[in-house]
Amino acid sequence: MNYILKLKFIDLGFSREVKEEIFVRCARHCCVCRKGVGLNIEVHHIKPQKQGGDDSIDNAIGLCFNCHADAGHYFAGHPKGSKLSPSELKKHRNSWFNIVETNDIKPPPENYIEIVLNNKKSEGSLTPIFVQETTRYIDKKSMYRFYELTGEDPMDFVRKRINENTWNSPFYIPNLNKIKTYDEYLDFMSSDKYRFEDENENIDCQPIKHSMNMMKMTEYKEINKSNCVIDISIKNISSVPLEDYKIYLNFENVVNVDSVDKNDKHLDFYNYSYNVKFDENLRGEFTPSQNVLVQKDTVRIDSICFRTRHDTNKVVLKWELFARNISDKGEIELTISPVLEEDDHRTKYVNPDEVREPTIRVLPKLEFE
Repeated sequence: MNYILKLKFIDLGFSREVKEEIFVRCARHCCVCRKGVGLNIEVHHIKPQKQGGDDSIDNAIGLCFNCHADAGHYFAGHPKGSKLSPSELKKHRNSWFNIVETNDIKPPPENYIEIVLNNKKSEGSLTPIFVQETTRYIDKKSMYRFYELTGEDPMDFVRKRINENTWNSPFYIPNLNKIKTYDEYLDFMSSDKYRFEDENENIDCQPIKHSMNMMKMTEYKEINKSNCVIDISIKNISSVPLEDYKIYLNFENVVNVDSVDKNDKHLDFYNYSYNVKFDENLRGEFTPSQNVLVQKDTVRIDSICFRTRHDTNKVVLKWELFARNISDKGEIELTISPVLEEDDHRTKYVNPDEVREPTIRVLPKLEFE
């Protein structure tokens, strides 16, 4: 018995050369809606293959996904809905080719990565808290006159303050116990030595610092409510794997920025590793543990903390990607909603010739645990 072998040739569609020619001539823009779509473009048969359309450049058009669906499979004998006809498609294509050539339109740049902000609790903005302190300047002699009128001993009040100055408090001040006269107490209260520096001097951006009360030998945490912390991830949204890549970060409108310290106690000698490090110019370099980031994969950057001024409402994070034969850059805006709390008035006791109008300064909001 003789068998006849019938071969069925599979049409593979447009050749790579035809596709590249279409992509160049349309500058990777859709020929119908004329949007720059980059990788999201397809080459469509103007005259369907089933109706005799060939795989030539003359029968090819570049379409975005949405317009490709609108083109569909038009059938002249029974057109359905408002699908684009071959004649319409050819007019769109020729018109757009002419616009691209005349105006030297360039393909849209391909986006390789997406920066994802993971701060779900921030509800769209970061809320650092600052304290507004008002200082009044009072003549020392007026305090003495007050106690003269009441007949009380001013040192009774000082001794009470000394008794309340307990060792287990992070605010414990040994020098307070050395005060012998009321005049020494007024000078001590007027000094800035034991006050927290204002926002122009205290620019430490760490959210938590672990310290030791050496008098009591107990640990405590200093929580800085004026600092912002963000967690970001990098996602490869391109069509190629990113090899040997690094990302550089630049923060604008901040006074300081750093990786969040991973220590969880005062005497923590573990050698923690950080995948992002910042220099004195507030420029960060992210170095991944693996040098390849495949498509749709995500990598997390270590938590970043930064400090702004109390009147800052926006921080701009600019990033640059460098990989093998690839570079990309972009920026994201971070909304800052600062809170300014009113502090109790502070008093400085001065000589009569030093009395002046109250002054205001802004301090970081600190809490202790």
